[in-house]
Amino acid sequence: MKQMIDYLNRLDSDSLVNDLAENAKVVDQRSDSSDNTSEDSGHKTNIPADGGLFNVPAQYQGTWYTYPADDNKLDTIKISQHEIIDGKYVTELHKVDRKVNYNYMEKYAKSQSYLKATKNWGRASFWNLHGIKYLNVMGWMQGAGDGTFYGPHTENGQPVLVIAEGAGLWTNCVAWKSPQLAQQYKHKKFNDLYYQDDE
Repeated sequence: MKQMIDYLNRLDSDSLVNDLAENAKVVDQRSDSSDNTSEDSGHKTNIPADGGLFNVPAQYQGTWYTYPADDNKLDTIKISQHEIIDGKYVTELHKVDRKVNYNYMEKYAKSQSYLKATKNWGRASFWNLHGIKYLNVMGWMQGAGDGTFYGPHTENGQPVLVIAEGAGLWTNCVAWKSPQLAQQYKHKKFNDLYYQDDE
């Protein structure tokens, strides 16, 4: 497979690869797990480094409403089992194949067919910090930066999604289950969350 990909890349055969990819189907039968909530399940494509779809646990899913820091416009975020829709931008969540390290980004950075096939993908993983299990989402080909963190939590007896950014996982905003709650707690800072200006 590696030799074929290298050969096609040397020939700059993006259109041929695209045509083949449309008709190709890869069935991974190495795992007999039927647990659809596992982060390790999910269908793999034939795209190098793809470890399959990332399955988002139920507590992260749903429609969330928030006013991002220093913004007076209501933001709607929809999270499903494999996608995050933030405004008009849709990110399909994938895992990196465990057998591959992150050098795929450098290897395929100049392959237009690879970039086109993965342009709406996000690289997802979990981080535990400040007592919250965050879902971290970065661009599939993102080499720098920390991505966005989504953490289920509770504030004032309500389920919320803490949205954090940066190396310190600083809280940017808190998302709520209704526009009314988002408006009620607009830009409110909570004592049990960590903000960059607290440091």
